[in-house]
Amino acid sequence: RVALVPGDWQDLDGRVVASGDHDGDPPAVVTAVARPRSVRSLAARVLQRPEQTLPLVAFPDHHDFGADDLEPIAARHRSWIVTEKDAVKLVEHADLLSDVRIRVLGLRLVWEHGLDGVDRALEVLCAGGSDPAPDSDAGAEAAP
Repeated sequence: RVALVPGDWQDLDGRVVASGDHDGDPPAVVTAVARPRSVRSLAARVLQRPEQTLPLVAFPDHHDFGADDLEPIAARHRSWIVTEKDAVKLVEHADLLSDVRIRVLGLRLVWEHGLDGVDRALEVLCAGGSDPAPDSDAGAEAAP
């Protein structure tokens, strides 16, 4: 079993920064993901702030940000928290966002359970062995 946990804070250029805190100015969580409230919840937990102190500006999942979207937000909120997924889409608007302090909330994958089994399976496969998975499909034909 794996979990996503907070990773390093980064700027829009991908450089690791010391903190996601925004000098006392409550940052807005600006995102276009399926569950925007979970992003705000995670950011609040990492920043150790009440969730309701972080304004949420949410767009539909997979939204492509345009200047018409970003200019009004930048006028209202000078400090943003975004996901890595959103940061990729915002990079092309870096000039427009040059006066906005943007922090990217990085995520990393952590194995909670089962890593030993994965390691053993990879060792067998890398050594040229056959599939180490249980033979629950015994007798099934392999796909071409």
